[in-house]
Amino acid sequence: MTIIPDQEPVTPEMQFLLGSYAYVRSAQVLRFSEEWETEAPALLRPTLNLLSHGLELLLKVSLLHAGLTPEQVASTYRHNLRRLWDHDENRLLRELLLLQAEVCWLHNAKSGRWPKDNFNQDPRRVFVAAVYKLSRLHSGESNYALRYLVNREEKAPRSAFLIDTLYELLFKAVRQPALLYPAKSVEYAVYNSP
Repeated sequence: MTIIPDQEPVTPEMQFLLGSYAYVRSAQVLRFSEEWETEAPALLRPTLNLLSHGLELLLKVSLLHAGLTPEQVASTYRHNLRRLWDHDENRLLRELLLLQAEVCWLHNAKSGRWPKDNFNQDPRRVFVAAVYKLSRLHSGESNYALRYLVNREEKAPRSAFLIDTLYELLFKAVRQPALLYPAKSVEYAVYNSP
């Protein structure tokens, strides 16, 4: 099944968006597989690595949309999720993701999906902390813990919450990329308000 119509031009911006979707969807398949129940310790790092790559590509979409080339984005930001997250061009994307985090948090609180969680934290803060944690694990700051050796004391962010939040936004964005840009953002916010 193709995600975008054949006549749609596949620009670098769209390739990054589709790549982001592919990595996050792959993380989702792993995280919610039957194997997770018995092999979670073995699957956690690969799942977080997929999420990191997916988030990195998504955060680079706004920079490409603003006119930077893929080469400029790669050489300037490399794999630094925190710098990408904090970049001014990602202001709207941050807000869309934080809104989606609230929606996912409320949905999961009502569904009983995470029975051990009492949902007494601010989902926006939890999401931002998870992004910053992923940034550390995805970079030289942790000796690339998601790819190589990891310190046993290192704590992982909540993969299911990250997956839920990223996937819900990406599922819509790959079908309507304009949702990531100012003209459609109000429509998105109204449609997804908690």
